[in-house]
Amino acid sequence: MSHRPAHAPADLRVWLVPVDAATCARFAPLLSTAERGRAARFRDPADGARFTVGRGALRLLLGRCLGIAPPAVELTRAAHGRPALAGGALDFNVAHAHRLVACAVSRTRRVGIDLEWIRVLREQHAVTALACDERERAWLDGLPPRGRRQALFELWTAKEACLKAIGCGLLEEPAAVAVALDPARPELPEHGAASFAGAPFALRRLPCPPGYRLTLATQPGGPAAEREQRMQRERVTPRRAAAAAPAGDPTGRRPRSSSARPAPAGRA
Repeated sequence: MSHRPAHAPADLRVWLVPVDAATCARFAPLLSTAERGRAARFRDPADGARFTVGRGALRLLLGRCLGIAPPAVELTRAAHGRPALAGGALDFNVAHAHRLVACAVSRTRRVGIDLEWIRVLREQHAVTALACDERERAWLDGLPPRGRRQALFELWTAKEACLKAIGCGLLEEPAAVAVALDPARPELPEHGAASFAGAPFALRRLPCPPGYRLTLATQPGGPAAEREQRMQRERVTPRRAAAAAPAGDPTGRRPRSSSARPAPAGRA
């Protein structure tokens, strides 16, 4: 069993961890009682194994970053149920597909990571319509037929990584994330960009085992920047704060109710 760090910027840690019996047995004791109960409730044992390895790897990585034992890591929930670290010292994200788990942790950026296992799609046209805008569909249509499926997975991982970075996941349509494309290239560049609702993202395609696609999305201003912004807001006098307070939701959006949307790899 091995934990293999993927290549990532210096202020980020990204781990790839295999989902196998040995790793699952080693990581299970790192989970909380509630997490072990959740793993046991999955109908498919493979789903329970992915959850166990993903949560155990996350606790191990966060514990190393914080200098504490993995079981002592206190996890909570942010908006839309996104797992978060109590106290907000680090931002992190986890993805899993088939027999692999990826974890990303940063002190300085908002991070989202998506991992997909490439396989034949029974409803490739439906997935393309869900995931891509008109510009991206035209790009896919211009590729050789053999390359379209791989390119679609690259687009999907880029889009879902962005949505996971901001915490909404597939509550938002993947087609709303605009990925920068080069019409002359049959694949996304290793370093790319995307945007969602006017917010920019940096994309990085990370190396991973054959048959998978792994994409990291980041935004500047991670936990450290958010704490500084919060401290600056607290320095504002009550009168100034009241005058500056926006009416209603400052994002201008409300979370959508959502049923599960189909992921291209059909993962759990």
